[in-house]
Amino acid sequence: MTDPVSDARTPMLRPILIVADDLSGASDCAAAFAAAGARAFVSLQGAPVGALPILAVDTDSRAVTRDEAVRRVRAALAQRRPGAIVYKKIDSTLRGHLAAELVAALDALPEAPGAVLAPAFPQQGRTLEGGRCFVHGEPLEQTALWRHAGIAGPADPASRLQAEGLSTTTLAAAAEHGERALADRITAAFASGTRVVVCDARSADELSRLARALAMLDCAPLLVGSAGLARGLAEQRARPGGPASRGWPRSDRPVLTVIGSRAPIARAQARAIVEEAAATQVDAPVERLLAGIDDRDAFADAVMAALAAGRHVVVGVGDGPTDPARSLEIAAGLARLAAPAAARAGAIVMTGGDTARAMLDALAVPLIEILGEVEPGVPVACVADGEESERTLWSKSLPIKPIAAPLFCLKAGGFGNEQTLLRAIRALGPAQSPSARPHHDEHPLDSRTP
Repeated sequence: MTDPVSDARTPMLRPILIVADDLSGASDCAAAFAAAGARAFVSLQGAPVGALPILAVDTDSRAVTRDEAVRRVRAALAQRRPGAIVYKKIDSTLRGHLAAELVAALDALPEAPGAVLAPAFPQQGRTLEGGRCFVHGEPLEQTALWRHAGIAGPADPASRLQAEGLSTTTLAAAAEHGERALADRITAAFASGTRVVVCDARSADELSRLARALAMLDCAPLLVGSAGLARGLAEQRARPGGPASRGWPRSDRPVLTVIGSRAPIARAQARAIVEEAAATQVDAPVERLLAGIDDRDAFADAVMAALAAGRHVVVGVGDGPTDPARSLEIAAGLARLAAPAAARAGAIVMTGGDTARAMLDALAVPLIEILGEVEPGVPVACVADGEESERTLWSKSLPIKPIAAPLFCLKAGGFGNEQTLLRAIRALGPAQSPSARPHHDEHPLDSRTP
């Protein structure tokens, strides 16, 4: 029987370039490979990188114009190593410049027969059935996620792509042991002129079958999907008995959590940290975040004081009207508020791609290495060492170097349940702050604060 790892036809040991439109997505995909034992890195576009085996590039293009998104995708693909597989990470709920970025990626890969697209991430309740996206069983177009995204047009990938002139074929998921049949259907679709094959998946097993079918193709297509398909590909790359993720050291210092969303689930996650981990909550009003906060601001003082006292801190968006068009400005305001206190924290938990990107930009972090996951879709990372990053992919003996900067935990805004962020801070730092009671009222900062 052929060893799938040594079979030259498969992409198992070829380098992989992941191009993602936000930081949490880039990290989620890299985490899939880290969980399988690979060394996986995420570059904030513009950072110099070496010959990394698994590299995810955050183009930070979800909220920019279409033309700028295309330019950034092309720049990211210019970092592709010869022979590398390209994985275009997309949002599982189809946000962002889906079609335009896919066209740009296909144009940059003339040798690819087309693209295979599978947006499902079943571990987070996102599935594709009959070509339609569902979130926890509810049609995507009926969810609050879709309404808040403000996207015009249909909530299914094939229609979105066809509107941009890309011919598509939608295929049902492979039955058990049906990988060869699915590979043949994909090959036939490309031969008939299809540019994008959209694949259903209702479970992680179906995505794993798709990944095995892709490994059977003679010519690698452009791969397009969320972190769900990335996990299936990582399973194919893992060696039996090989190392699991590297893990991370827990800190005895408190954890700083930065939440850039006011969605009900985000508020519930913040409340769980405050109530169960005796955290201090500091919510800055929207107008204050937009106007600018410096290290002499009362909100920044409250964050610094709580961390200095050994308490976990949750920083979030307070009262005030929010305009989705100004989401990047709000994220930047949160970063200005939280970043000066980072040195006092043992770890920083960030929810929302825009928020995480703003924080790492404020801390001047160009490259991170993914160390593992708290749970699927919630990766943990550290600042990458450029020299160490080029060492062997499968080494079992690499120690974790002392980390000057805190550990980072990144979570997409819509992922998880009420306990997800609480589990993250307990996995990274002390489970309980020294104080026995919550401190959300210790610093009564609101829109009335001068």
